[in-house]
Amino acid sequence: MLKRTPVTRLQKRFTRKRVVFQIPEETGGNEASGRISPLYMVAKQTSATSLRPPSLPTCPGRMIGREQELEALSTLLGPSEVRLVTLTGMGGIGKTRLALQVATNLRASFVDGVYFVSLASILHPDQVIAAIAQTLTIETSDDQSLLDAVKHALYKKRLLLLIDTVEHVITAAPYLTYLLETCPHLTMLVTSRRELNLQGELTFPIPPLTLPDLTTLPACEDLLQYTAVALFVQRARAVYPGFQLTSTNADTIAEICVHLDGLPLALELAAARMKLISPNGLLLRLRDSSTRLSVLTNGMRDAPARHQTLRQNIAWSYSLLTQQEQRVFQRLSIFENSYTFTAIERVCCVDDEETQATSLVDNVSSLIDQHLLHVIWDKKKDEPRFMMLETIRAYSQECLEKSGEKATIHLTYATYCQELPKEAVSGPDNIDQKNILCEDIQVREELKPSLAPSSLSHTSLTTREIEVLCLIAQGLTSLRIAQRLTITTLTVNSHVRSIYNKLGISTRSAATRYAIEQNLL
Repeated sequence: MLKRTPVTRLQKRFTRKRVVFQIPEETGGNEASGRISPLYMVAKQTSATSLRPPSLPTCPGRMIGREQELEALSTLLGPSEVRLVTLTGMGGIGKTRLALQVATNLRASFVDGVYFVSLASILHPDQVIAAIAQTLTIETSDDQSLLDAVKHALYKKRLLLLIDTVEHVITAAPYLTYLLETCPHLTMLVTSRRELNLQGELTFPIPPLTLPDLTTLPACEDLLQYTAVALFVQRARAVYPGFQLTSTNADTIAEICVHLDGLPLALELAAARMKLISPNGLLLRLRDSSTRLSVLTNGMRDAPARHQTLRQNIAWSYSLLTQQEQRVFQRLSIFENSYTFTAIERVCCVDDEETQATSLVDNVSSLIDQHLLHVIWDKKKDEPRFMMLETIRAYSQECLEKSGEKATIHLTYATYCQELPKEAVSGPDNIDQKNILCEDIQVREELKPSLAPSSLSHTSLTTREIEVLCLIAQGLTSLRIAQRLTITTLTVNSHVRSIYNKLGISTRSAATRYAIEQNLL
């Protein structure tokens, strides 16, 4: 029996849809296309049970961090009863690199070898077993299916299969269960952007690299204890040997790593820019979500296409979503910090019968499974809160822009923020929403004597005021606007008061509505 893993608290709250996959009873071809499935292809070759000598790709360079993960995985896959471990995490988190290191460390534990099977180029679930057979040079005999041939070849073998990049052919997962059930000494280490959702599977989420707290930064020499900073510095030195972490640039480098969410791929892409852009110049581009992804390009030429740029990396995950999931994903870009499921319902279920509360739970759950949305548990209220990493949100904003829904969602969000006091006077769902609320109340009180209907067009606003107005309409707080425009919050608040006074308005929802009507978004 495969070892079962306990159902987590989050899994209980967000019920996942289980894909029902049935192995065809007959050697079914695709009648529409006339193509015979590779899984059931019968090759007239000589039966062979000997496997080719095992080999693993060599990982260049020293792996930074992950010591705890390495130790834990080595324990799980060594003498323990666990036979199926899936490393999950968003693209670029380092699943393949970690899995290869684990497999290398465990060579001595598997007398029949450790094999690496890449599914990155596989286009159809039926080709998964063929890829395994090809890697191990397993041949079939007359009247024997490829699945049976693999089972027969592995039945007595004590080996580890490292199966890489499964997320796009995840419906083939039951075939892996079949092999594990029929081959008692077989162990599998799988990498996927989402769990396989199989009985006996132990899911091992890979977290981002460790990051410093920008409010209490340590001394320069102590920053390298954070693995995100250490990786950035290592990769920067690789492209620019003269690069040094100094007391002058330490704070900037720390903030760069935080903006990149501790994501190894993003850190490597950003570090490669050090030969062209100063740390301050890079930080300015990363602070602006509209330019962040444009900087994170030009990956290693020998890396997979989806790892050449961060945009391509996220687009790979986005392409695996259903249309409803894509719609929810892009609408969630309106939120900056964490938020509740109630907030998601209010903003995402807008004039859309398909995206209602019932299906919304499944859609949000799927985004969590694919690591496009993260969960933070609120211990005080004993409920989950949700948030996107900055890099993910930047891509989500691009998707919202292309969808044609941007103005509608921004107005819905602004209206929601204004209605919050009626629903929760004690405290809004989101710290940004609370700040927006306080800022509106403060400005409204200051402008009471002068508020009057105004017919002034936006041409009466200065260029800077129009910039601030657009950012208000995007749901940014004064602090966020100040960071985006590199000005103080006092200056932002002064612009906000001027805008409200000139336009004769007193709330952000009114400002958002005005910006939409004037085609400023």
